[in-house]
Amino acid sequence: MKTFRYAVGLAGLLVAGHAMAQYGVWTKKSANGSWVAPRTGFTSLVLSQAEINAFRECVLPGRSGGDNSATRIVETATGKEVKLLDCEAMRAERKAEQDRLNAKK
Repeated sequence: MKTFRYAVGLAGLLVAGHAMAQYGVWTKKSANGSWVAPRTGFTSLVLSQAEINAFRECVLPGRSGGDNSATRIVETATGKEVKLLDCEAMRAERKAEQDRLNAKK
């Protein structure tokens, strides 16, 4: 019985570890020293509150003007770049997703 419990516990640890690695909970350093999420290979970023607000303003316009000048800081292989968000495309994508969800109901 004790062996069975150990086997179940080990299997649970393997499943949990695999899930955490797949969804980027565990990160590793790439060759150039930046932190990389194992599943995606993209450099992991912690978004600042200003970036989150810019994204919200872009997708949900009208909170404070809703122009198309929202920006986002993107970390690339050569450093950080400020990119202009394509607000119109993001709004269209969000509307299409909402329409798809409404059609299912």
